[in-house]
Amino acid sequence: MPGMVHAAPAWFGADAERTVAVGDHVSDLLAARAAGCWGVHVRSGRGVAPASGGPRDLGGFPDVSACVDAVEQRRTAHAPRP
Repeated sequence: MPGMVHAAPAWFGADAERTVAVGDHVSDLLAARAAGCWGVHVRSGRGVAPASGGPRDLGGFPDVSACVDAVEQRRTAHAPRP
């Protein structure tokens, strides 16, 4: 799994610093950390978020829709103003 998270930004021409990795297991968030991506936990019943969040962990959400809304709000709030 970490190899896939490391490779994904390059596959899509994205910067890992600006990439959000969404997962439902602790190992998904650890892979995001290792790759330098932002990590988001979606509570699907498969696992709980790590007890100690890293500086690039965006938290946990009940479902993908809530996750997308929160990430979009954060992106909009930090977008450069014209």
